[in-house]
Amino acid sequence: MRCPRCRAPMIIVERNEIELDHCLECHGVWFDGEELALLFTSLGAQDAGRRLAEIMAPRGKKPRERALACPRCGRKMDQVAVGSGAEVLLDRCRRGDGIWFDGGELHAVAARLGASGAEGFARAAAFVEEVFPRTLPPEAAPAGGPAAEET
Repeated sequence: MRCPRCRAPMIIVERNEIELDHCLECHGVWFDGEELALLFTSLGAQDAGRRLAEIMAPRGKKPRERALACPRCGRKMDQVAVGSGAEVLLDRCRRGDGIWFDGGELHAVAARLGASGAEGFARAAAFVEEVFPRTLPPEAAPAGGPAAEET
């Protein structure tokens, strides 16, 4: 599958029997359908689906970014704001094929949920930091340059 942001090929990261697509170029992460809720549930987070639905609302204002095409169906995705302050905008397939997190957005959502004090979400935040580090190790850095950082 190709990254909806930069069109680079993505790698598959498997954890807890959930396959996630990860772009090594822009550090984005694609979750198919209900995989995000499944991931949080597998880490012991209570009412993961409901909690995620509560913090994600369709964006009412004009988007700050161009609409991305879903890497599964090719249709334009909707932007959804995370939380009331809308510091994070995710891209969600209108057909339910999945959710796209630009580099750093998954960390922001996991940290927000982890800080909520809800059982299991702190483990989910730690999992995100472990599997998708903010800084790539030197052996994974792009050829000819230092380790890239997510924004």
